[in-house]
Amino acid sequence: MTTPQRFFIVDGSALAYRSHFAFMRNPLLRSSDGMNTSAVLGFINSLLKLLDEESPERLAVVFDSREPTFRHVMFADYKATRDKMPEDLSCQLPYINRFVEAMGFPCLSIPGVEADDVIGTLAVQARDMGMEVFMVTGDKDFMQLLGPSIRMYIPRKGGDWELVDASGVPEKWDVEASQIIDLLGLMGDSSDNIPGVKGVGGKTAASLLQQFGSMDEIYRNLDQIKGKARENLERDHEIALLSRDLATIRTNVELDVSPDTIIPAEIHREKLATILRELEFRALAKKLGVEDEFIRQTAEIPEFMKGVSSSATSATSNDSTGSAASADTFNGETSESHSAAEAALPVHPWAHELEAGRPSLASVTREYRTLCSDDIPELLGHLMAAPEVAFDLETTSLDPYNAEIVGFSFSTEPGKAAFLPCLGGKGGGQSQSGGGQLSLFATDKPVTDTRILNALKPFFDATSTARTLADGSGISDRNDKNERNGRPDLSALTMGPVKGGQNLKYDLSILQAHGIAVNGVGFDTMIESYLIDPTLRGHNIDFLALRYLGFQKIATKEVMTKGMTMDQADPELLARYACEDADICMRLHQLFTPVIHSMKLDSLYRNVELPLMHILRSMEMKGIRIDRSVLAELEREMSAALEDIQLKIWKEAGEEFNINSPKQMGPILFEKLKIHETLGKRKIKKTRTGMISTDSQVLEDYSGIPVVSQILEYRSLAKLLGTYVQALPGMINPVTGRVHTSFNQTVTATGRLSSSDPNLQNIPIRTPLGRMIRKAFVGEKGKVLMAADYSQIELRVLAHLCDDPDLQEAFGRDIDIHTHTASRIFNLPMEQVDKDMRSKAKTINFGILYGMGPTRLARENNISIKEAKDFIADYFDKYPHIKQYSDSCVETALNTGIARTILGRVRPVPEVHSRNQGVKVNGEHIALNTPIQGSAADIIKLAMIEIQKTLREKMPEASMILQVHDELVFEVDQSRADELENLVRESMEKALKLSVPLKVDIGRGPSWFEAH
Repeated sequence: MTTPQRFFIVDGSALAYRSHFAFMRNPLLRSSDGMNTSAVLGFINSLLKLLDEESPERLAVVFDSREPTFRHVMFADYKATRDKMPEDLSCQLPYINRFVEAMGFPCLSIPGVEADDVIGTLAVQARDMGMEVFMVTGDKDFMQLLGPSIRMYIPRKGGDWELVDASGVPEKWDVEASQIIDLLGLMGDSSDNIPGVKGVGGKTAASLLQQFGSMDEIYRNLDQIKGKARENLERDHEIALLSRDLATIRTNVELDVSPDTIIPAEIHREKLATILRELEFRALAKKLGVEDEFIRQTAEIPEFMKGVSSSATSATSNDSTGSAASADTFNGETSESHSAAEAALPVHPWAHELEAGRPSLASVTREYRTLCSDDIPELLGHLMAAPEVAFDLETTSLDPYNAEIVGFSFSTEPGKAAFLPCLGGKGGGQSQSGGGQLSLFATDKPVTDTRILNALKPFFDATSTARTLADGSGISDRNDKNERNGRPDLSALTMGPVKGGQNLKYDLSILQAHGIAVNGVGFDTMIESYLIDPTLRGHNIDFLALRYLGFQKIATKEVMTKGMTMDQADPELLARYACEDADICMRLHQLFTPVIHSMKLDSLYRNVELPLMHILRSMEMKGIRIDRSVLAELEREMSAALEDIQLKIWKEAGEEFNINSPKQMGPILFEKLKIHETLGKRKIKKTRTGMISTDSQVLEDYSGIPVVSQILEYRSLAKLLGTYVQALPGMINPVTGRVHTSFNQTVTATGRLSSSDPNLQNIPIRTPLGRMIRKAFVGEKGKVLMAADYSQIELRVLAHLCDDPDLQEAFGRDIDIHTHTASRIFNLPMEQVDKDMRSKAKTINFGILYGMGPTRLARENNISIKEAKDFIADYFDKYPHIKQYSDSCVETALNTGIARTILGRVRPVPEVHSRNQGVKVNGEHIALNTPIQGSAADIIKLAMIEIQKTLREKMPEASMILQVHDELVFEVDQSRADELENLVRESMEKALKLSVPLKVDIGRGPSWFEAH
């Protein structure tokens, strides 16, 4: 007997939705140009898992139509309560369609017909042809089709699947599969807004169907039904019939295809590689065997020449022909209805300058060497004679205080690099194999060979003719007479090459820990990339090599598998890997340098970002002391507070439950306590899986209800406890006894610094317990911490940029700006402004900087949206210069594609050209916010540079140790605190001359808590 062929019919719309919402609680995956690609990846992974586990003989993917269906004609409110498809999802659907078709499977969609009816028709036809049918969906409506040869293949959490046939329906719904239509007719379906009989829920409907068999029999025997149930059924008889009809899946739709013609085609390798390249899914390209095409296409069409795809198309996946979009962003070929190229946003404004320098650097021949200690004299001569050298370290650890140097790589020109191993035996002695060649595996615990370090010291000691600040000093200016033909005259100076690398802050920290200071630092490609495009998702060298050079570097995981350290790597592979690092760094530097100049970023780069890199390195190495006893006491207090809040929550709820379980919390809040009805709301927000949503955004709307307020407080406290109080002791370095946070210079798009391990920016200062965490950050014995915080720096920058005379006068006279604003808006003398008025003014003052609209303003001030709109209108009426400046920022972004800070920092703003209204509005907010927030970030960086220079000259024993938002934290001897305060205040308030004064608030104390 022949085994029946298996036909899998995928509900594409449902699987895309499921994939999208599966990432809502987790960090979203985004491409380098900002497009959310989470749903695409989730969909692809689910489909590949299905193909891998089941190897179906036939498969089709069906999507909903955008057009209204016959059900909308039958019932105007059909699906009326559904939220509009998120724009983040709709822009991904064309990619899903293209992927499915590139894999050789059909995408089906019929205008005016729901996916349910297409799937139902295909299922019945296939069954009648003798096939085994598997409907890949979790929608309960499809249970009505279950029977011989038709089953459901339901996706579950964790990538698992549940196979359900007709025999499994009673266990889930207490009725047979054949009764599902009647069940839905009686109880309705909230997800589709099918009304059903009011007052008849799932349990009542199932009980009636068990007793009478069908809806028709129920109505024939109404006299046997008592009480309210009979009354409800009689009243809503017509609605019940309508609801049943709405819930019935049609199986007689006219289709252009037949199940027996749906046969998988060959994978279209070029199209598949193109899609995966656009989505930046390199690992998937490798998995699917199209890595060669992926790499070749990447080299032919660099990523930076792409249009921004975050709004490449806002259409859904279904066009008028029922086929998927097949747009090629690069050659202009588009499908009839979807054109990714047509809707793509402009490329980076300097993309053509980047492209001009790329071909020669991308195709250069590679010459790599592995050196030994005997080669060092020749190496030094070569390095010292070169104008520029890119160098990189391979180490055993990311912790500078615990890392050994495995080796150095150097490059003096594109394509050429050398690797010098630097491991010796215990105590730093050199270990060699024959011929003087260093061995990486000479000892069980190899350590850095100090003789290699000492031999390289002349190279690292040498300064350069570049304007560099390796230790905050360096050469600040050159005499014109020392230049010939625009280049430095090296004959007049005994100096070495300009040194650079990729993420040099790390390499310099390692060398510092080994007693080596590096002079003559002149470039860092991570910073160069960041200045050229701060909106990229990252600036690591592998990403930059692929993006700008089309070069696929050896991945770190290929050299060093899990659990290994670099000293355990294969020597030949490690040498090639290290040489690639230095070589690619040199190539990127030569590519980026003319673009930095063209973008007028030279001064910002040389005078701000490079010097700052050294300061951040110094701050990281210094670290800050943590008082364990404070944290231990806080842990006791917070644990007790959590227990107390938990008891209060249980009392309000009337029962005990797991507060950390949304599955338990949702029914208690919304079904038992009915908190939504307290606020007059009828609709309960649910997740895609049907679970009641209890995320913070939902609960914030109910924060006035005691139990909800307590839950939010519980969550906040639990997060503080786990993230900081319990985690900080484990972050104390055993060598230094201090916590060493990492300051991130190339992360935020505005130029602000951030920090990680720990993230100091996220320590709350508005709650008492949040502020108490700062009490654990303390000075050493005999020293105090000093905190210097810019006062309202962004509003001062706004006053300067918009040239508003009223704001400038208020700041000039040191008047409370929020009281001043309230006075203007409410037409009252300042002395009559009350706390509520000032609060509203403060909200809008800061809200203007971040694009706050009337909805948020209304929510935060507990006023109507109309009042909020009027308030915003009054604000701009009283401050017309702000409105004019805001409009000019948007116009500049539209005309130039960028926003600039006072110091010239650039942020591309392609979003202002988007056809997607949400994306476009966000772009307008960015155009206004970037010059303000970015300029404020630049000002504090200037202050840090000036302060560090002064400390080095006048107070070397004092240390700048933290930078958080607009605040700097110092550690200083108690005896010199007054002197430091004067020094810091002067440097910060004179960092940059504006039309309004900069103001700094300074405090000091034994801990950060008292200092702030």
